[in-house]
Amino acid sequence: MTTGFSGGGVLEALVCFEQATVVLALCDGPELVVRTVNAAGRAAVGADLVGKPLPVQGHRPGLEAVLADGKEYRAGGVTVGGAKLDVVFRAVTAKDGHITGVTFEGHLPG
Repeated sequence: MTTGFSGGGVLEALVCFEQATVVLALCDGPELVVRTVNAAGRAAVGADLVGKPLPVQGHRPGLEAVLADGKEYRAGGVTVGGAKLDVVFRAVTAKDGHITGVTFEGHLPG
């Protein structure tokens, strides 16, 4: 079975996700409910994120644009939980093309 991942499968992709040094999360719906978050995210933002809205402060217009039209949103110094991160939000789309949530990528500034 091929997975679309060059040189590996789903397990390898999950290991890469979990061990990435940047904060990664998958969020559902307009409330940005966290479906999954990697180890860096749990360490930087909090261990109990899954099932709760991503605690991002401000930046609602940028996030609404991602959810409405899929336009990527980037910002620096965003407070997420107790951490200040440079962030990227990207739309997640279903097979039929409608936007179901966002991926979240966060980096410590600098």
